[in-house]
Amino acid sequence: MSDKQTKSPAASSGLYRNLDGWSGRLTRMTFIAMPLVGCFFVMDIPFYFEWALLREQYYGLMLAMVLSCTFILVPMTKTAPRDRIPWYDLILALLGAVIGLYIAIFYQQITLTLGTITPDRVILGTIGLALIVEASRRVTNWILAGFGLLFILFPHFAWLLSDFFTGMNIPFSQQVNYLFLETNGMLSIIFGVAAIIVLAFVLFGNLMFSIGGGAFITDIAMASFGRYRGGPAKIAVVGSTLFGTISGVVVANVATTGVVTIPLMKKIGYKPHLAGAIESVASTGGQLCPPIMGVTAFIMAELLGVPYRQVAIAALIPALLYYAAIFFQVDMEAGKGGMKGLPQEQLPKIAGVL
Repeated sequence: MSDKQTKSPAASSGLYRNLDGWSGRLTRMTFIAMPLVGCFFVMDIPFYFEWALLREQYYGLMLAMVLSCTFILVPMTKTAPRDRIPWYDLILALLGAVIGLYIAIFYQQITLTLGTITPDRVILGTIGLALIVEASRRVTNWILAGFGLLFILFPHFAWLLSDFFTGMNIPFSQQVNYLFLETNGMLSIIFGVAAIIVLAFVLFGNLMFSIGGGAFITDIAMASFGRYRGGPAKIAVVGSTLFGTISGVVVANVATTGVVTIPLMKKIGYKPHLAGAIESVASTGGQLCPPIMGVTAFIMAELLGVPYRQVAIAALIPALLYYAAIFFQVDMEAGKGGMKGLPQEQLPKIAGVL
C-alpha cells in the first residue's frame, strides 16, 4: 500500500489526519491488527490452543486499539494540526492503550474481586470513561458526548433530584468501578456486538466490495432497469437494494451507487435535489436489507436473545415493501416528467456482467 493510497481517505474528509513516517506506519499496523485480532477471537482460535481467554479480555484489547487510533487520527479541534500528532494526543493515545491493556491482561484476576474498589481501578476507570467521552465527541459531536457524560454522572447526583428522577446516593468510586469493569458497563453487550458480530460482517462486506461486488451490483441494476423510463432512478433503487444485502452502511451504499446514478438522473432530467433525495432514501433502506443489516439489527438480536437470522427474516418483508414503494414513486415521477430511459448502447449486457 503506497503513501498516496493511505492518504486518500483523509484527503477526502476533513475529519482525519494525514500521517507519514513512523506514526503513519504505526497507525496502519494497528488498523491491520484490528481485523486480525477480531478473526482470531471470532474463529475461536484460543480454544484450539487451549488458551483461557475471556471475552472481556478481547474487548479490552480492541478498546486499546480503537482509543489509540481515534486520538492519533482524529484531531481535537478543527484548527489542530493534521500532518503530525500533537503531544497531548500522543499522551491520550498511550492512556487509551494502557486502559485497554489493563483489562486485557488482568481481567481474569479482576473477576475474583470484581466488587472490590481499589485506587488503581478508580483512577483507571475515571480516565477510561473520560477518554471514551472525548473519543465519541471527536468522531461524532458534542451532543452525543454530552448525553454520555450526563448519564455517567447521573447516578452520582440523582439523590439531589425529586420525583421521577430521584435515586440512591451512589459513591463515585463504586459507580466508576461498575462502569469500568462490569459487563453491564463499558464492557457491555453493545461493545461486544461491535467488536465481534459487526466486525465479522463488515469484513465480509468489504471482501465482497474489494472483489468487485459493488460494480457487479450496479451493472446488474443498469442492465436490468436502465432502459425503462426513469431508468437511472430505478438503477439507484435496485442497486441500493442489492448493495444493502452486503453492506448495512448507508454512506458506503451512497458512495458506491450514487457516483453512477446521480449524474445519470440529472442527465435525463431529474432536478439535482430530487436525484440526491432518491439516492439517499434508497441507500438508507440498505440498513433494512438482510442478510447484512445495520448495527441496530445485531444489537436487537443480542438484547432479545434470539438468533440473528430471525431478525433478518423478520426484516425481509418490510425491506421489500420499502423498496417497492420507492420504486413505484420514482416510476410515477418519471412518467409525470416524461423522463425516458438510457440508450441501449450505454447499458452493459447482462450476460457480460454475469
